Amino acid sequence: MTGPLLRRLLCLVLLAAPAAALAPDRAVSQYQVDAWAERQGLPQASVGAIAQDHDGYLWLATQEGVARFDGVELQSYTVEDVPEIRHNFVRALHTDAAGRVWLGTHAGSLSFVAGGHFTVVEPGRRSLGPAVGISSDAGGRVFAAFGRAGLFHATGRGLEPVPAATRGTSAPVGRLIRGRSGLLWLGVTGGVVRGDATAWTFLPVAWTGGRRVSALAEDHEGNLWIACGGPEAIRLDVRSTTARPLGPPLRLPAPIRNLLYDSRGTLWIAGDDGLYRVREGASSLPERLPRPAGAVDTVAEDRDGGLWIGTHTEGLLRLRTAELTPFGVPEGLPHDMVWNVLETQDGSLWASTDGGLVRLRRGRAEEVRSARFPTSDVVALAEGRDATLWAGTFRHGVFRLRPGAAEWEGLGAAHGIPPGPVTAIFEDRRGRLWVGSREGLAVGDGHRFQPVPQTGSLYVTSLVEDAAGTVWVATYGAGLFGFAGAGVRRYGVAQGLPSEQLNALLLDSAGRLWIATNDRGLAVLDHGRIGRVGTAHGLPYALILWLVDDRRGALWMSTNHGLVRVSFADLARTAFGAQTRITTARFFDESDGLRGTGFSATGQPAGWR
Repeated sequence: MTGPLLRRLLCLVLLAAPAAALAPDRAVSQYQVDAWAERQGLPQASVGAIAQDHDGYLWLATQEGVARFDGVELQSYTVEDVPEIRHNFVRALHTDAAGRVWLGTHAGSLSFVAGGHFTVVEPGRRSLGPAVGISSDAGGRVFAAFGRAGLFHATGRGLEPVPAATRGTSAPVGRLIRGRSGLLWLGVTGGVVRGDATAWTFLPVAWTGGRRVSALAEDHEGNLWIACGGPEAIRLDVRSTTARPLGPPLRLPAPIRNLLYDSRGTLWIAGDDGLYRVREGASSLPERLPRPAGAVDTVAEDRDGGLWIGTHTEGLLRLRTAELTPFGVPEGLPHDMVWNVLETQDGSLWASTDGGLVRLRRGRAEEVRSARFPTSDVVALAEGRDATLWAGTFRHGVFRLRPGAAEWEGLGAAHGIPPGPVTAIFEDRRGRLWVGSREGLAVGDGHRFQPVPQTGSLYVTSLVEDAAGTVWVATYGAGLFGFAGAGVRRYGVAQGLPSEQLNALLLDSAGRLWIATNDRGLAVLDHGRIGRVGTAHGLPYALILWLVDDRRGALWMSTNHGLVRVSFADLARTAFGAQTRITTARFFDESDGLRGTGFSATGQPAGWR
């Protein structure tokens, strides 16, 4: 009946973004991380630069060669295969307007690849030092910056020095990028240089304290973020002939290696201790991502808005918005074991966990504190029409919180609450409150309860009411009961159900009653007819734990192995013999954002929409 975790099932597919785009409103812990390392074909686990070519391939610079990546396979190139690379330690990459991919190495060599052929650009007799950046200006001219020799223009004749770019500065270039207007920016000792092939302007930055600028990023307004190898980054107004700080610097726990300002207005900071996000307009405080755990050398955005991370020891990572959004301890829950989730009339989301009851509202998790109420014992939740919140517990009966009340009230055996763990609470349209436990079913007015006749010690798992006023009761071991007025009707195996071990009920918009079984898949009751959909019909698993209608025509099912989504129409056609197998099943697992694939259905509701 239970799995190790219940992940929030709230029609999570509605939170999806385009596959490649990164939603800036997600918590950093909610991004999906995909990884590629040497086992997947990287030449080496340090990825120091990333560039995308005109065909969509990613080029990855490592200390033992360069790799081309199509999203599935990695093709490596080393000096042994391509002598024109000259040195395996590739430090800089750039794709120019003509589609050529340029490579700069630690040894100071420069080459490019076009049409599958590599060509070396001869430096002459110069000792250039490590390449620190390659970029093109608005006119398509390619420039390369080297650690000792400064800036060079790559021409058909080789490398031509650009002394004007570093005139007036005391040391060579630390970083080279292209701004959004097509101007080039160079990080140098004591400030930055702005220019193109015709004019260069040095803008001193007193904040650097004479240090060399080693990281640069330009925001949407033309301001410049810089870092100097330490743990701080600062934003500068550089739209005139001076560089003016815009606010205090951001400070991280460890030195900063690189900066990226993406197309959605987010600043990404690659640090010695991981990757940080600074959201535009959200907060000035950097948020550290759970992965990678160690140093990040570079961050790059592809043409579709996907974010790629070059790490120092963990290979290549891709950060993406998964189709499902998890919510657990990293997002503020006290425990990852979640039993129930319920949305109330005021828009709050309530979740019962092994660490206590939590109210989620306005993006914050608020733990419920009570001297009378054992909040970590809740396994069932419900809301009455008067906004009273009801909680069923495993060992302590039922508790309620009236609107405006400061404290919870307890109800137990003296009030007629059935013994055992309370697994389901439901208010019908007449205002009666139904309380089901593992040992019985009672109904009452919220103050006094009476056992429901002809039910004995049923193990109740789920309660719903249909349009005709029939209250349907799912049980574990005794099948399905329907209560209409003073009458009761039972459905079991003899009446056509595939199993009498039932976990959940759901009424769809067409009035069909869907029934999740513990061992025989899915059943449906439609105007007295019973149909079924099992593994022989295409369901991946026979054990279905909970059901949620996404109100978009599909049924979501939780299992011990992940989530399954199938259209209601497809299920109905299969259940009643119009077709032999379902055709719209979509399975969700960790690759879609789940942190675990085991779900729970100990009490009602174990999912919500």
